[in-house]
Amino acid sequence: ARLQTFLVYINSNVYHVHGLLWVLTNSIVAHATQGGHYIFITSAYEKHRKVRMTLMSDVVLAKVEDIPAWLDLAREVEYLFGPMAEVPAFYAALRKNIDRGTAFCIREAQGPTGAALLGGMLYSPRPPIYSIGWLAVTQKCRRQGIGQRLMDYALSLVEAPAEMVVTTFGADNPDGEPARHFYEQCGFYPAEAAPEGSEGGSRQIFRRIIS
Repeated sequence: ARLQTFLVYINSNVYHVHGLLWVLTNSIVAHATQGGHYIFITSAYEKHRKVRMTLMSDVVLAKVEDIPAWLDLAREVEYLFGPMAEVPAFYAALRKNIDRGTAFCIREAQGPTGAALLGGMLYSPRPPIYSIGWLAVTQKCRRQGIGQRLMDYALSLVEAPAEMVVTTFGADNPDGEPARHFYEQCGFYPAEAAPEGSEGGSRQIFRRIIS
């Protein structure tokens, strides 16, 4: 199983991780186990480096039972992406990603399989190229960090050096501006044009180099 580490900032030297106390000493993060031993996680921290705190514990692998909720989320964003929920090709792509373990979601209130979704992401790892095939957040939870948590999770799976790519809306689509801004905030830069979406709107590829 993949080890996931989630940091919650307390002060410049102390973090709270999964209910345990972690201490930053000499640029090394460690925590005391019940036996008093220390597990050292990384020496890559610099003493005055700004540490980016993200909470990804609610990002989970989607299951077949999540498909109805995923299609509900797709219907909600069809005004942007075009038809999806009733399109066999979209269902096939979703099922393919679920079967191979590259469909990730955040369920409402960290609910059980099949619960309503706050966000979902389809991810394609083909090192050194990693692609985000689809990322959406329910309207009621936008600007609450849902998309960022999904993105951070995807980035945590990348083995550098690598490049991450995503196709998003063109600059001439006003409704797509929040998505473009989101990817730019995540370190992506606009690159070449992509084929039009199914609704006829322009698309553009965004790229991020990871070293």
